[in-house]
Amino acid sequence: MKKIRYRLLARSMLVFVLLTAVLVSVLVTLAFERSLESERVYTAEKLEMCIKGIQSVYAGYAVQGEKPNLTIIQNAAAQIEASAKVEMAYGENSVCMNLSDKTIRASAAAQMGNEIYRVSIERDLTDLYEFRENFLDMYRMLYLVFLPVGMFLMYSAGKGITGPVEAMKSASDALSSGDYSRRIAVSTGDEIEALAGSFNRMAQTVQGEIERREILIGNLAHEMKTPLQAILGHADLIRMDRLPEEERLIAAETIRHEAMRLNRLSARMMEWMSMDVSESVNLVRVNTGHILQNVHRAFETQIQIDMKCDDTFVIADGVLLETLLANLMDNSVNAGAKHILMRAEAKEGNVIFSICDDGCGMEEETLMHLEEPFYREDKARTRSHGGAGLGLALAARIACIHNTQLKYESEKGKGTCVEFALKEAEND
Repeated sequence: MKKIRYRLLARSMLVFVLLTAVLVSVLVTLAFERSLESERVYTAEKLEMCIKGIQSVYAGYAVQGEKPNLTIIQNAAAQIEASAKVEMAYGENSVCMNLSDKTIRASAAAQMGNEIYRVSIERDLTDLYEFRENFLDMYRMLYLVFLPVGMFLMYSAGKGITGPVEAMKSASDALSSGDYSRRIAVSTGDEIEALAGSFNRMAQTVQGEIERREILIGNLAHEMKTPLQAILGHADLIRMDRLPEEERLIAAETIRHEAMRLNRLSARMMEWMSMDVSESVNLVRVNTGHILQNVHRAFETQIQIDMKCDDTFVIADGVLLETLLANLMDNSVNAGAKHILMRAEAKEGNVIFSICDDGCGMEEETLMHLEEPFYREDKARTRSHGGAGLGLALAARIACIHNTQLKYESEKGKGTCVEFALKEAEND
């Protein structure tokens, strides 16, 4: 961050120096030119006053019938303006003004009687030039004083920008190192604060996802522990060769049962891990009757099923929709249901899918955690039925992919009803 800060400082100081130099140069030039113009106007007015004065003196002599000589006229001019000079013009009657060697000179022709005189005056502008030089010297001194102050202020301003960025870099480094609890406290009231807020939300999401995965892995390890212990225990009994034939068959069946449960757990886990809400799904026009018939055939040998289905079509991924319904059916079977009612009814532009069973039902607290991976109200019962604890979690994720959600109604000892809605497609 220091490199960025120093680059900001260097560029800011370059801009500051250039702008200040240009601004001061313009101001000094304008002020000097204005003062110089005032001196020109004053000199012209003084020249005009001097000419009128000597013309008045000349007229006074003319009234008396006399003609003043050049010396008298020069003395009269000197009394009006000390620097005034009068000389014969010899036919030159032009007016001119020039500036050289810090002195402004002005001259003009004045006719008195039959004679033409050239009257000239000059003004020393050394004080004006010295004032400009003194002002520039003062500016240079102030510049040397305020330059470090400006550098400090710009450095502080740059630190105000790079400080939050440095904090975000530190937080991102901590995040990449596994510290998912790090957050950024920035209250600048600008885009940097908005960026910090986005970073904090991202970190919160990452932390939540990591925690969910840790819980998932912990639950998975716990779920695998019981069948593995059963398999190892019964395998040891068989290996000892001390069991009667009947008990050996029971042990072998137990090993087979637990191995099959591990296989189902592995399959469900693969489905769960590969299912991504953001993945591209094949949403097409699907016949609800065909989907329900496929699910009915898959479970008709395990449980009594009644099916009610309107002649409708929905916009869905047929494979995922069938998987969702199969997981709901499997949950009913694991709940000890004897009878299931499976329906798909058109209603107000949607098709309402529902699966209702007469199983053991669930309490209110259970419904709150039902879609969490591996959550079970009665672990012993669901294990005995071969449940993997991922069915409803997988069903909920498929529902989310279809922009819908599962709704549960359940009463302990009476059964459970699950429903969700999909957008109805128009019939051809």
